[in-house]
Amino acid sequence: MSLEPDSIRRVSGFGEVQWADGYVFQPETIAEIAPLFDLARAEKRTICLRGAGRSYGDASIDPEQIILDLCNLILVLQWDPESGVITVEPGVTIQQLWQRCLQTGWWPPVVPGTMHVTLGGALAMNIHGKNHFRAGSLGQHVLSLDLLTPDGKTQTISREDELFNSIIGGAGLLGIITKVTLQMHKITSGELDVTALKTVSWAETLAYFDRVAAEVDYLVGWVDMSNPKGHAVIHHANYSPESHPASMQTSAQELPPKIFGFPKAQLWRIMRFVTNPVAVKVLNGIKFALAPKQPKTFRQSLVAFSFLLDYVPNWQKCYRTGFLQFQVFLPKEEALEIFPLIAEMQRSSGFFAYLAVLKRHRPDPFTITWALDGYSLAMDFPVHPASKDALIAFLHEVTDVVLACGGRFYLAKDSTLRPEDIQSYLGQETIDKFQGLKSKHDPENLLQTQLARRVGLI
Repeated sequence: MSLEPDSIRRVSGFGEVQWADGYVFQPETIAEIAPLFDLARAEKRTICLRGAGRSYGDASIDPEQIILDLCNLILVLQWDPESGVITVEPGVTIQQLWQRCLQTGWWPPVVPGTMHVTLGGALAMNIHGKNHFRAGSLGQHVLSLDLLTPDGKTQTISREDELFNSIIGGAGLLGIITKVTLQMHKITSGELDVTALKTVSWAETLAYFDRVAAEVDYLVGWVDMSNPKGHAVIHHANYSPESHPASMQTSAQELPPKIFGFPKAQLWRIMRFVTNPVAVKVLNGIKFALAPKQPKTFRQSLVAFSFLLDYVPNWQKCYRTGFLQFQVFLPKEEALEIFPLIAEMQRSSGFFAYLAVLKRHRPDPFTITWALDGYSLAMDFPVHPASKDALIAFLHEVTDVVLACGGRFYLAKDSTLRPEDIQSYLGQETIDKFQGLKSKHDPENLLQTQLARRVGLI
């Protein structure tokens, strides 16, 4: 095994702002991974783990290093449709997971906004979904996992193991997840009862979230950041209590091939014409105007509700020169003051988020965690070369405001955090603990990413 010029590929984060050329390896079996550690030592390179590349920034890139792409490791090793426990390789995607299990009445307990992430990558970044306030993050439903460390040894890590909580959310820096055993969620229907309504202010939106959170399975809000009042459209959903086997067939869950009459595979090209400040403000106004004033309930498939980002393949390309997703997590006591402040800072700066999504959260036990009892707001900012530095400077100002009130950040969506930022919300004791585990399990520091160095995790 050697580093060959024809293995060099240019890879990026999903936001297509940060790019890197690296030596990409795509093993077909788990046994092919361990020799890469010897290759890295011999060539004085490091190894960067990569799944589907859906992290928005630089979590899965590293210039001129070995990029270990695990997407071909997709075996289902064991599946028990009676208990809902499944064991898979790390390259299995959320899509492959639900397609395997749905017909027998099981759904992934937590899903992100896209089904195209790998399970290994999802756990390394500690993904969450629209049900985090109720179900927690995906890592909280893992029963055990196998970890391959740079010494070539594989160990099975259970939830009781001290290392478990640092692997989940550990950004692939402590070892390579090679097997995952996950508890799926039992359902009787492939449909959800979804309720939609609009709210006219931050106060009304957050009050509504608090009022219904104890009664619903999923909860999410879209917020118009260009509107000074804080207009929002809320969707919440419950698993349907009725038995509906036909809706649990894969064919019943397919997303439409066309949207507004256009083939969805080409829709991103059309979206480029409306991805500008004036058009976005108009479209946001239309979206809000069409939303119901009073709660309106309808049935929707699990896939249609869960994976909004998959309606338009390659939608990220509508931004032309890329975008940054910036997600802030605020304690519930601070949200009503800080969210309007962030919106006002955007209006004053001239930068505003084209898309903003609000979620409710709860704490989790993981070491490198973003989770807290509060809310998150994920915001998409287009990046233009001439104003990129100014945008990053503005986001640093917002970061300072968030940290000052006890807020946190999510590495899978980060492109701008500084070492002092992550130290502020994690605390030096937590960072020391993680770096101690890093020294123990990867003493040569073979597992690295551009993000890990940027924020000072290694």
